[in-house]
Order: sequence, then structure tokens, then C-alpha cells
Amino acid sequence: MSTHHKSQRDETNPNDDESSTLQKVPAFNFKFKSQFKPRESKSITSNIPFHVSPEFDGKNSKSVKSEYDRSYWEVELLRRHPELKDLIDRVDPVTRAASLAALYLPNRRLHPQEAILGLISQHLKLLGLTQTAAALDDSFAFPIVTPPHHPHSQLLHHIERGVLNADRFWCLLLPTPTYPTDPESIQKQLVTQLNATLGVISGQIKESQPLDKENIDDLQKLEVNPDTQMPINGTINQLVWAASSRYRTFNPQFIEVFSMTYHGYMTSTQLLQKLQEAWNMFALTKRQGDDREELLFVSLVEKWIEISFFDFDAVLLQNLTQFLQTIKMNRPASQKRMLAALQKQIEGKQRSDQVLEVNLNGLSIPENLFLSKFTLTSLDTTELAKQITMGSAKSYYAITAKELLDCAWSKPSIRHRSPNIVNLTNRFNALSDWAQHEILYSETVDERLKLIKFFAALAKDLWGMKNFLDGMSIASALNSNPMYRLKHHMALLDPEIMKPVEEILEATKSDNNFALLLSIHANAKAAGAALPYIGVYLTQLTFFYDGNKDLIDGLVNFNKCVGVFNIIDMILSFQVKQFNFVVIEQIQEKLSELSRYDEGELYARSLQIEPNGIEYDEFIKIVEAERATTK
Repeated sequence: MSTHHKSQRDETNPNDDESSTLQKVPAFNFKFKSQFKPRESKSITSNIPFHVSPEFDGKNSKSVKSEYDRSYWEVELLRRHPELKDLIDRVDPVTRAASLAALYLPNRRLHPQEAILGLISQHLKLLGLTQTAAALDDSFAFPIVTPPHHPHSQLLHHIERGVLNADRFWCLLLPTPTYPTDPESIQKQLVTQLNATLGVISGQIKESQPLDKENIDDLQKLEVNPDTQMPINGTINQLVWAASSRYRTFNPQFIEVFSMTYHGYMTSTQLLQKLQEAWNMFALTKRQGDDREELLFVSLVEKWIEISFFDFDAVLLQNLTQFLQTIKMNRPASQKRMLAALQKQIEGKQRSDQVLEVNLNGLSIPENLFLSKFTLTSLDTTELAKQITMGSAKSYYAITAKELLDCAWSKPSIRHRSPNIVNLTNRFNALSDWAQHEILYSETVDERLKLIKFFAALAKDLWGMKNFLDGMSIASALNSNPMYRLKHHMALLDPEIMKPVEEILEATKSDNNFALLLSIHANAKAAGAALPYIGVYLTQLTFFYDGNKDLIDGLVNFNKCVGVFNIIDMILSFQVKQFNFVVIEQIQEKLSELSRYDEGELYARSLQIEPNGIEYDEFIKIVEAERATTK
């Protein structure tokens, strides 16, 4: 592609504006090696607007020992093509969030310098850089007040929330397949987002008054599905009142769905305000003092804290703590329960680490383990399958609900929200590419046959230990285009060798929406630890997001919330029972170093080792010649 663009540029008419502009740019010698001494690095880098390579990112005391000096390449590229810098500024999520905030956020909503310094100081202390934080505190005349004790960086939290809100505006302001395109729907969602981000109350949103100012009969007009006992759609006030009071029989999972998905139509700060209004409503309707009402309200607050604590900032924590300390309840134990739930999250106990008994059965230690001279294909397939499983399980067990919301993993602008899902995807592809590369680039047919047998056994072992994710990765490698066409190679194998791979491919067919695979997943999960082929659930989640609107006639489409929750809950349910094989760090290190390979190159290699049109007899002669040479 790059060659094609180059030839077009060379043939451009010199009189064209773009061409004439390019001709005005002085020639740049990319082979030029700058001559400088280590002590002069400061003066050289002072002219660079930003660091452009690892060599020049805080390591300027040494010159680059390379044929080319790349220090100015990016600077020169952006100088010659300012449109690229504009693209980077618009695509980079942090830069985009800052730009949108500078354009639209009023000055009164910006953090003062003292608050920013406090956030930075807390961040440094959480990283263990206490001396650096102390030096920062000492360098300013005014005292730096750090946020209250919190197990996570409030600086990163604010950046994440800013990026998230900016991304939602971005998707609404530009044509996006998963967002509405008609002006009326866009306007409604923009108003909703403004309401959620800036606290703007608009007449177009059916929340024109506080919850405790509404008529009780209107609050209880929420439309409910009689079969599932879940709300269908309603206003924010109606949904909050239903979750708080449970004035009728609702599905037991209602408050879980609500607590996980409310971020789509209001902020956590707004929800706290609505909960306070709901408690006031209990007084107006003479429900305060009712033990049942108190317990229902407490269960909602506990579930909200448990599921969405990641979204709580320092101000919200302070306001929530004050609310819970001053709330008057009939049962003092109820108040203590809510405060205990909050304290548990503050102390970082929201996800209790399971202490698993390590499974030592069948442990196989490779030779030269501590010298790292072994290769992955020299390992016993069962032990390698265990190590692959533990590596993938580490990422899978770290997935949280927020990584799955909005299908963030599939969108370049917000993919940073889903590090574990992205890591699993990259790992899946790297394993598949590695298997193909190992086989195709072996020198002889016999070596390739030996590796095909190895990877078929590896796929069988992975699938057998219920690691369906990586089992599918290896099976798909053996069924890829470069491998599938090696008919003569496969003819030399015992048919039984590839039978497990064929069974895996049959089980993962998309017939009836992957009915067979989903059944296999369910049975495996019920029996013990299992890693599902997560791709099937991510596909379902994407289709559900794309096929359902957030709002219907200005009301929250709670049917969509229920569907999103069900799929996310299914994905997270595989974290309950966990694998406990012994982790061998040397093997994990080699697995982490696997890289991607170009599919075109793999296919070209496949053609090289088994050309199109070659007869079987001719291929056998090649095999016999190779065997004679290697004797």
C-alpha cells in the first residue's frame, strides 16, 4: 500500500497545490547520523517537541548506536504532513478528551491547580514514590491536600472518566455504526449525555423534577414484562424508585442489572442524589420505619457499591459516607451494613483473592529450564497446555464488567478500557500464528508432519482440560488457509491424528447461534473450571448493542440493559471456579514473547513447500529425497 501511494505522489502534476507544497519542503536525509556527545544531549533534545523513540525517551545520555538516527523522524514526518498530526490528536483518547473539555467545559468545572497537585501527590504515593511526592509537596508554598484514603489512583480515575465521557460525545458527533444517525435521535442522546456529564436537566428528558416531588402513582407506572418481572422501559425516576422500594414483585436480578448498567443514562453522582430523594420519598409516603422497606433500600445500596465502586471519586465517597452516617433508620444494623460495604471497597477487598490448592499432578519440568534454552515445541503437550491455560486464565479472571460495556474492545477510540479482553484477543491470534509459522517454516516434510502431530495433540489437551479458548486457537491454526491447502502433507498422516481437531471445529460451528458450543460451555462450567471461547459471547454482545436503542420515545430502554447484563454475567460466571496448575515462569515468558506473522507471508511459504498443481507422486519423490539427504 505504501509503495502504491509513493508512485502516485511521484506522478503528481507539479502544478497541483499538494505537489507544490511538498516541493517546498526541504529534502530530509533519513540516513543522517547526528554527531553529539552524551553531555550535549540536553541542548539537542530541548528542540524536540516530544519524545519520539525509546532511545530518546528519558535515555538521552547516550547516542543511538544504529545505522540511522531516528530521533527526528516523527518530528519531520509531522512537519511534512500536518494532517497526520491532526489525525493523531483526534484519535488519541486522552488528547481528544482534553480538547473537548477545553472547548465545551465551563471554567467553573475545571479542577484548580491545588486539586490537581493533590491528585498527582496521591498517585505518586500509591506507586510507592513517597520521596518524590514529598519533594513535590515541599516545592510549593501552599499545602497540598491529597484525597482521602483510597486503594486506587484518583488521578487515573478522573482521566478515565473524562476520556469515557468525551468518547460518548465523539461517537455522537461523528457517523458511527453503533450510534443513531437521524438528527432527532442524536439530539436526544446528546441531551442525555449532557445531563449525565454536566448535570444539565433538559425538558426533553423526562426527569424535569426531583424524584421526591413526583406523584407516587406516576412513579409506579413503570412498564414491566409479566414473564420475566423485569422493567421494559421507564424514566430514570421510575427506575430508581422501583429499585429502591420494590413496590411490586420484581425479578431477583433487577437490582444487579440496574447497578451494572445505569452508567448508560446517568452518572454515579446523579444516582446518589436520586437515592437520597428516594429515601425522602419513603418519609412522604410514610414508609420510613418499615423494616422491609429499609432492607430493600439497604440491599440496593450494597449492590451498587459492590458492582460500581470503580466509578466512585473522592467527592462522591465523601458525600455517600455523609449520607450513610446521617440517615435515620429503624434498624441501626442496616446503617452499619451499608457503611461496612463501603469500607470493604475502600480497603480494596472488593475482589477477594481465592487461595487455591496448587495441582501438582502430572507436572513435567523441561530440560534446561533455568537456562531458558528449551523451545516450546520440545515440551510435553499436556504441560504446555497447562501453561497456556494459566497464562490466558490470568487475563480472563481479571476481566471486569466495565471492560465489556459499550463493546469497548472493538472500538479503536475506546479500546484502552478493555486491556484484558484485548490481551486475550492478541494472545489468541499470536498462538494461532505461532503454530502455523512453526509448521510451515520447518525445513523438511517429516519435520512439518511431526509438528502437525504435536499441535493436534496440543489442541486435544487444551480442549480436554476445558480451555476452549486456546483449544480453538490451535485448531483454527491447523485449519487456516496456509495449512488447509497442504493436502499431500495431510495425506501422509494417520487420519486419527487430526480427528480431535475436526471435532473441535465441528463443535465451534455457528449453526443455531453456536448452540452446540454454548451447551459444551454450560456443562463444563457446571463440572469445574473452564475457559470459554469468549469470542462467541463478544459477538452476541456486539449484536445486542447494535440491534437495540438506548432510548425509546425518551424513556430508558431497560430491555437493552437486561440483555447486556445477561451476556456480561455469563462471561464473568466463568471466573467463579478457577484453574490451579503450577505456573512455570520460564515457559510463561516464552509464551508472552510470541508475535504475530503476516498471513500473506505464511501463505507464500505454504505455496513454496507444496506448490499448486504438484502431483502426489512428485511430492513423494521430494519427501524421499529429503529423507535420503538427512540420513
